[in-house]
Amino acid sequence: MTTFVGESLTFKVAATSPVDGHPITDATVTVQFYAPGLNPASTLADRVTTGVNLVLTYSSLATGPTYDRDQVLGAYVGHRVTTGMAAGKWSYRANIKSLTYDSWEYGTFVLKA
Repeated sequence: MTTFVGESLTFKVAATSPVDGHPITDATVTVQFYAPGLNPASTLADRVTTGVNLVLTYSSLATGPTYDRDQVLGAYVGHRVTTGMAAGKWSYRANIKSLTYDSWEYGTFVLKA
């Protein structure tokens, strides 16, 4: 799938508790964006964000990539319009944090002009 500058991206983050296997529903989830050319996953000095953080909201109706042992669905969802973003390979870090849980994952997406 190709995404062009000006289109909207949808981010979904789902996590289950390593203790009881249920979805984590009380967290703050943010996605931080890193400009093309930066590789924050492996280069500490590249972890300078663009200053735009996307805050995701929990939806029990969203289908997440994982299910808990009771088959309860749910994910944190957010949308980012790419207007004003440069074309190229962007990196992002999705961070999920609650009182008892803190985890993050890096990913990339490509924007075409």
